Amino acid sequence: MAELATIAGERSLILNSKEAFTLRTGAQNQEGFDAVFNEIVDEYDDPNEYPVIVSNGFIIPQGGIYSDRELKVGLETGHIICDPAPTPEAGARINGSSIDVTLGKYFYTAGEEGDMGLFNPYTQEDTYQYFNIDPENPDASALEAKPWGEVKKKLGHTAVRELAEKLDYIPGIPEHHPMILLRPNERILAHTNEFIGILPPGTTSMQARSSFGRIGVSVCYDAGWGDPGFGDRWTKEIKNHNENDFIPLPVGIRDAQIVFMSTGPVQTEYATATGNYQRASFAQARAELEAELGYKINYRDFNPREISTSGLYRVSRRFRANVKKNWKPSHTIPRLHSNTLHPLAPVEGLAKGWV
Repeated sequence: MAELATIAGERSLILNSKEAFTLRTGAQNQEGFDAVFNEIVDEYDDPNEYPVIVSNGFIIPQGGIYSDRELKVGLETGHIICDPAPTPEAGARINGSSIDVTLGKYFYTAGEEGDMGLFNPYTQEDTYQYFNIDPENPDASALEAKPWGEVKKKLGHTAVRELAEKLDYIPGIPEHHPMILLRPNERILAHTNEFIGILPPGTTSMQARSSFGRIGVSVCYDAGWGDPGFGDRWTKEIKNHNENDFIPLPVGIRDAQIVFMSTGPVQTEYATATGNYQRASFAQARAELEAELGYKINYRDFNPREISTSGLYRVSRRFRANVKKNWKPSHTIPRLHSNTLHPLAPVEGLAKGWV
């Protein structure tokens, strides 16, 4: 039976599977269901005060994009993952319809200044060469953000090196805080510090914070889409579009945000669709737990007063642990070379002579 409860400080409407299906499909309401909704309608006149809707621990979003209140509840139940949690102490936060993510410490550089040539991303050899990667140890080839005192010693650009020597630190950045220094027009592969995403149903997208667009830095270039079941560190394709100026990027800066969106029922989660950059899956985590426990996990056991004992919460924790233990810096390296190229599929109905 539908009930009202408080989760993560948010008023929440708890529905069973039948009630949730009724709500999502517009099927005829069942006895007792109308009574709860009448109570809500009578109590609130502002839609922003409506309770967050939850079924078996999964958020039933009331719009296309998850709101801050839905995000808070989803993080509490395990439907949404963000590790470390988005707190002011962690440098990130929950916005009205997104969660901030911060810049991690590892990165790969793309090419060398002044280089010109043909980059063939369809072979692993050329990909590794382009991103300055040792094929024997791609993870050790990742560069690590360093404090300004170490960064400036490696500057090869004479004019900038002379300027850097005069600075003991960069104003606004603590002296010993690690950073990544981007030369003009330089592009790198970096990553979020957070492991973040959503278990199906639901999907995600990464968007740069507007401040970075205004200073001429793109954070996710054109590859900002996440699929249902992706809960890893996100790769950031960062580029300094300024033609003459170097730009320092301090580790931990809030440079992007993840937007969470509603989907219908999902059959194929990320790891089973391609799994190029994350092998761990939601289904695998559930199977592992069921094997250890000796019984089938039932998401209907959700109790808003004992969330940590619910099936979804436990599976979500296992999934998150699997993702974290498998992550390496090399997961940011493009894997086009692993794709199989197929001939174009025929298109029927075209005029003669066209394919």
